[in-house]
Amino acid sequence: MNNNNAINKDFFDISADIDTVIKDIEKRHFIRQDLINAKYKWAEYLKKYLYLTYVKDIAEKIPIEKLYINRFFWFKLFYHYYKKDCGIDVGIEQQIGQLIENMCNDIKDTNFDWNILEEIHNDIINENYIDILNKI
Repeated sequence: MNNNNAINKDFFDISADIDTVIKDIEKRHFIRQDLINAKYKWAEYLKKYLYLTYVKDIAEKIPIEKLYINRFFWFKLFYHYYKKDCGIDVGIEQQIGQLIENMCNDIKDTNFDWNILEEIHNDIINENYIDILNKI
């Protein structure tokens, strides 16, 4: 991925305990408990996506473009492994489409490199993202 510096875990250092934050998010939003509490690695990726989606003060600390790139990365990574374990879920696929639509509406930078979404998708499908995760 050419833009691997756009993906990082620094956001999770903002909160000392991501699980506590996720429990608070669960109270305020409808989130499937079976996904959050699953004993698969994809559950951790989902938690990172939820954290970036629902912790509002993060948006004040980082550019919206970087936030959306990271949300897309963690959600696609979650779904990649979820799909391997549980099969296709059209509801989740629809949510990925909605995330991209929200990006289109919210990112006003005309110089934004939209190719990064394809790079992320391809790297996840080909499992080339592992080097990125080891660096972050």
